[in-house]
Amino acid sequence: MVSLTSLYTDSVSLKVSDNLQQAEETGLEFVEMATRVYGKEHPDVLNGLTNLADIRVKMGKFEDAREIYQTTLETHECVQSGGSREASEILKKLALIFDRMGEPDEGMACLERIVEMNVNMYGEEHPEVATSLNALAVLRMQHREYDLALPMFEKSLAIREKEYGRHHPHVATALNNLAVVFEKQGKYDTAQPLYERALDIRKTVFGAEHNKTRQSEFNLEDLQDKKLLEACLSQTITAIQDRQVKAELAQEEMADLIRTQNAVLEKISAKRTHKLNSTRGDASNLTSDSKKRLHILAARMALKNKRSNSM
Repeated sequence: MVSLTSLYTDSVSLKVSDNLQQAEETGLEFVEMATRVYGKEHPDVLNGLTNLADIRVKMGKFEDAREIYQTTLETHECVQSGGSREASEILKKLALIFDRMGEPDEGMACLERIVEMNVNMYGEEHPEVATSLNALAVLRMQHREYDLALPMFEKSLAIREKEYGRHHPHVATALNNLAVVFEKQGKYDTAQPLYERALDIRKTVFGAEHNKTRQSEFNLEDLQDKKLLEACLSQTITAIQDRQVKAELAQEEMADLIRTQNAVLEKISAKRTHKLNSTRGDASNLTSDSKKRLHILAARMALKNKRSNSM
């Protein structure tokens, strides 16, 4: 007879090697056998159920996985009503499932429960609270809820600075995330010193060639490019809106500014082509979007000149 230990081990190994059909069958066999032997609330059964749900996530069976996770979570909460690390891990998995199923509000509710659970278990200033706040804030930011994400990132940073000191890699991560929110809000001057601090920490801890350091360098360069582009666009708009500048002169200035901005855009585009480690999803659209804005401005200026000449 096959032992329970070997069934569980085989299922996990098959899952890791992406032999998912066999992993599912073996995992289900383990859960059924372990439930008969130990009962449904035994830790081995709960681990087996979580493993089975993990397999079904990899298979794309999100609804099945969600039901298993929720059943397992309810059992954990009955056994340990004040919260547990196991319940927290399942809530994380549920949050990812809900987000992939297009139900971000449900996912955020799971992450909010993790924050509450960690506060109850560890206290408000514990690093686990900082980690869970960061996860919730990241999801808020991904759904453009920047005003809600900002205080969570600030709290996470404060906890990590108090726990680890101002020069720890976890602090650099918190600084980077906070900077991203300010950047998304268009507050470039506020974001820049945060990116600079994160870069300094990573250079000191990891060295100049580490991926995290390079990512921080790219984040800072990307922000500086955006600031330069924003300044160019502002100049263009000012030139167009200045009623005291003659139409012909404005058109010449417009052409010069567009040439300058196109040069900036080409520089940014070339730089991004060589950044292999970029994880910033919004960066790739900057050049094309900005060119569209310039073309619209140029068309408006040409129309204005045409109307002036016809009068």
